[in-house]
Amino acid sequence: MFELGVAPGVTFFEGERRGRFPFGNVLLLEGRDARLLVDTGAGDEVLEAVLGRGPVHIVFNTHYHIDHVRGNARFRGAVFWCPEGEAGAFSSEEEFFQLSGWDLVGTETARSVLSGLGWRPTPVARELADGEVLDLGGLSAAVVRLPGHTPGHSGLVLEDKGILFTADIDFSRFGPWYGDVHSSVDDYLASVRRLTALAAAGPGFETVLTSHRRPLTREAFAAGLAAFENHFELREEKVLSVLAAEGPLTLTELTARWPIYGPRSELHPGLYKAEFFMLQHHLDRLARAGKVERVPGAAGSATDGAGPESVPGAAERGSAPEAAGPGSDRVDSYGGGDLWRKR
Repeated sequence: MFELGVAPGVTFFEGERRGRFPFGNVLLLEGRDARLLVDTGAGDEVLEAVLGRGPVHIVFNTHYHIDHVRGNARFRGAVFWCPEGEAGAFSSEEEFFQLSGWDLVGTETARSVLSGLGWRPTPVARELADGEVLDLGGLSAAVVRLPGHTPGHSGLVLEDKGILFTADIDFSRFGPWYGDVHSSVDDYLASVRRLTALAAAGPGFETVLTSHRRPLTREAFAAGLAAFENHFELREEKVLSVLAAEGPLTLTELTARWPIYGPRSELHPGLYKAEFFMLQHHLDRLARAGKVERVPGAAGSATDGAGPESVPGAAERGSAPEAAGPGSDRVDSYGGGDLWRKR
């Protein structure tokens, strides 16, 4: 287990599997008046080490994803805070599905997967806005809202300690991830540019902590942001290339080509969901730029009654998620049958 005292009162704990999904890193902030844990997805062994430091009074979940909330139930004595606008996704399965789109792969499949990963309803006592200062007594942190990954995805700035925590803007192998219903490419790019400006602002902070990587220097983080931002353009080029070669295609058919993550013989249904919604967000953005268009009158015409497992050609390519289960009604309701072409 990797644990690092970053500054007085600030301890970084690496999650299991070196913080790779379905785990994530956590941050313990200890002031005179309260002990606050940022996220709980680190795994049982790591959370035992956290609890070994004393009781946790407050948990701040940076957003509602499973690798950030899976350990919430271990902290029964704590109050839970989350970003403004996301409380429903913590306390209600229905609202979780509305924001995340996990029911795309079938409601029962989604429930089974999420339960196995540790998702449980969490009552939220307080929603935090951008710029809000959390004063723990001799240790304070300011909320920095970084939407796009999720609508409320947030990090923290500990200015007095020279520390920036950027949560899932982290240079992980998944690259930028915006695979929920209400994720946004435009918001994500704006968040990356906000962090770029912070990194260029001089010696305001020297250490960057994230949810899935070990600590970075400010210089290393600033250098990585440009390449990270470039992922968006590269992905849109792939989408346009597939549509030029094979289009028009429905969103479901385009998802079966896997232009973002590449075909996989064994697949977690969550990765199918991610590919589907990330492509949807790119198509909407490319349509606004006049680079693609929906084919008039074609919505729902190509995949009526077809779920992810029955996309034409998917079985031969080995790219359909075996665990996706039923869910064709959800695929259609999420626009899987809309037909797209390159302009």
